[in-house]
Amino acid sequence: MKNKKIDKYYFENRKDILNLIPEDVKNVLDLGCGSGITWKDTDFNVTGIEIVFKVAKFARENISNVIVANVEHLPIHNGKFDCIVFGDILEHLVNPWYALAKSKEILVNNGYVVASIPNLQYYKIVRKILRDEFEYSDYGILDIDHLRFFTLNTIKDMFRKSGFKILRIGRKLKFKPQYKTLNFIFFNKLLNFFTYQYYILAKKI
Repeated sequence: MKNKKIDKYYFENRKDILNLIPEDVKNVLDLGCGSGITWKDTDFNVTGIEIVFKVAKFARENISNVIVANVEHLPIHNGKFDCIVFGDILEHLVNPWYALAKSKEILVNNGYVVASIPNLQYYKIVRKILRDEFEYSDYGILDIDHLRFFTLNTIKDMFRKSGFKILRIGRKLKFKPQYKTLNFIFFNKLLNFFTYQYYILAKKI
């Protein structure tokens, strides 16, 4: 069943996500857990939700509790988790604002949300838009399965309106070496254009 897109989405070890999770977290809900390889050999108590049945079979080798369901409907109602993970998921949802707000109901007080979200303001995408080349692809920022697109300000706004306080914003930077000097000249004002993906750690308020 493997191809390049499936490998990228379902079988990638998301160490970038693990690095965001606070030390006091024990119980994790991973929305769109894929193969669950990220949680292999970790000490977290993880529940995963995965919509693709065949992929969920792999996840059960790495996660103790896997539910086959649509993340959009958030089928868990009574669980109390320390942290909920949206790893490249929010952009795939019809209503990510609702899903994020709804997740508060199954978080403990002061619980966390960790998310990775692609950045529409990335310079290669801006260049495509200026050239009228807004073409979808199999994966990446313009993935054909993406229903929503975000920049840093719209990410901040979504978390604020959903009842979360952002504690940390990380960046996956991708740019040519010569652009580092250009960014320096502009006093780091170009960082948003060189950010391929944002990493968010937020707290329930």
